[in-house]
Amino acid sequence: MKSWKIGAIAGLIAGIFRGVAQTIAILIGSKIGLPYYFMPAPPETPIIFITMREISIAIIWGIILGVIYSKIYDKIPGAYIKRGIYYGLALFLIFSIRTAIIAGPYISIAETVSWIFYGVFGWLAYGIVLGILFEFLHSRHHPPRKRIRIRDYDIGSGLTSGAIAGLVFGLIISLTNIFTNIWIYKYHPMTVTLSFLTLQSIFHIGVNTFYGIFFGVMFAMFYDRVPYQGIKKGLVYGLIVYLITSFQVAFYGIVNTWYDFAIAWSYSAFLAFIAYGLVLGAIYKPPK
Repeated sequence: MKSWKIGAIAGLIAGIFRGVAQTIAILIGSKIGLPYYFMPAPPETPIIFITMREISIAIIWGIILGVIYSKIYDKIPGAYIKRGIYYGLALFLIFSIRTAIIAGPYISIAETVSWIFYGVFGWLAYGIVLGILFEFLHSRHHPPRKRIRIRDYDIGSGLTSGAIAGLVFGLIISLTNIFTNIWIYKYHPMTVTLSFLTLQSIFHIGVNTFYGIFFGVMFAMFYDRVPYQGIKKGLVYGLIVYLITSFQVAFYGIVNTWYDFAIAWSYSAFLAFIAYGLVLGAIYKPPK
């Protein structure tokens, strides 16, 4: 059986566990006053709906992320279950934490905390189950692959180029936010004053430069697993990161009919990640 099929199977099952874990976390969160994202917490929102929603979404992304895991798992630190845990924690950082930071200024503290609280339960469950199942299935069909060592200056190049590409990402998000504030969130209490747009731009440039560094380091670590070369490689990588971060957030909006939210997160990030990938691929210099 091919590695990507093993990743898809393991990811599907791990996705079910993620959905169940997040449902349990939502029930716990409702007892301590946390909202169900942007919807009423149970029992106002029926637990059957929550369970079906969380498991369905987690299965879809579990398969996608399981396939990605199959391509990079031998370059993730640790062995056996540790690889899965590290992968789950990385997804928690780039999905739940990143979403909470970016959305934080526009939502309540409770809603911000809910993204983190529910995410840590779900991603840990996903990583643990994925690590166990993938290692078990993979060992039955494939011999162990030799781990590739990453050189320090390779990581350093990813850090520098990631910071520059992240700065470009933040600038594009700042520009697209003008359109978002005026036409998409036209009924939202946000304003379009110069002071607000300036503060918003500073915030997004800072946050996305930081995450640009993180994604740049990841690009260096998994450089040889991304198809194509040069600018095309960077573009593909940018679209992959977009898929598992911003588009996954937008997918939550689509499922819950938060269409303005989904449009805002998807179109602006899509343009920004294209630019991020192009810049990263153009200036990153892999070791000879």
